[in-house]
Amino acid sequence: MREYLTEFLDGADKNLYRDLIQYHIRKSSISKIKMAVLAEILQLPEELRSLITDFIDVTNVRFAYDSSFWHEASCKEALERIIETAIDHLPIRHCIATIEDALLPENQELAFQIFQITTLNFAYSASRERGQRKFMGIRKGLFR
Repeated sequence: MREYLTEFLDGADKNLYRDLIQYHIRKSSISKIKMAVLAEILQLPEELRSLITDFIDVTNVRFAYDSSFWHEASCKEALERIIETAIDHLPIRHCIATIEDALLPENQELAFQIFQITTLNFAYSASRERGQRKFMGIRKGLFR
């Protein structure tokens, strides 16, 4: 069983989350990011798929216009905050009720999928909206 979060968290407290978003924007086109979000959603357990749009809305409200989040949050902190939001808004408490539960080998794939969906959604929004990129402190190319 692959330990997705353990691999991701190796050094994640040293990297800003906004840099991860910027990496996705620079690496992939808008259409590829959108396809990646949809592919990740399809990998979720069926009972979560229909709820994920509302969850994305919640993460947008909670984080998209939080300047301290974009200027200070490490990838580790962002992952923890996104998983905490998922625990509060998705029916996952039976397997993931805490951050520590998310790190259990049997839960890492689901936790990482939730994090990826959120991250790719932020990248998609930032790719499309210059004002959002500017707020996040993200550069799409050489000239913003």
